[in-house]
Amino acid sequence: MKDTVHKVLKKYGRAAAAVLLTAAVLAAACAAGGAFSGAAAEETKYIVPDFTLKDQYGEEHTLSDYRGKVVILNFWATWCPWCVQEMPDFQKVYEEQGGEEGDVVILGVASRVLEKTRDESGVVTFLEQKGITYPTLMDTTGEIFELFGIDTYPTSWFICKDGAVAGYTYTLEKQELAELIQQVRDMTPEAEEKAGR
Repeated sequence: MKDTVHKVLKKYGRAAAAVLLTAAVLAAACAAGGAFSGAAAEETKYIVPDFTLKDQYGEEHTLSDYRGKVVILNFWATWCPWCVQEMPDFQKVYEEQGGEEGDVVILGVASRVLEKTRDESGVVTFLEQKGITYPTLMDTTGEIFELFGIDTYPTSWFICKDGAVAGYTYTLEKQELAELIQQVRDMTPEAEEKAGR
């Protein structure tokens, strides 16, 4: 398979900048045209490869359909206590941001390949029991987990409105998640133009 997003970041020499250490780092990444810096933003952006997966309701989601929105891909597993701990906060933020109608898209990503005891229907039952209604994509082959180089749970990747990688972080609480979303929303090029920067 082609290089993971992590390997591409390292190849460009900006792997450290991809980690969301603070909201300011994330904002700078989007404003600079993705997770990289360089001479020309258009040359240094890394646009996430497109993919399509079905969610727990059987609906298909194609990443490129969400251009113009901030996208958070939250990779998790049922056996991960930190994943389960942060899910209610993601649910609250999903509801506060207008669900799928707002300018922010929260997509959980669950991998059947990495589940120890649950098949796809077991993951769906788990989501129902926890009251999680935001779309959770079923990566039944593990291809998307591999693409993003997921080896720590939970990991959340933030994608700018133009499809460029902003960066990633690990366990989040509600306020941190909301602040990072607002930073991405405010610091995209069109937001800067409106603010006269």
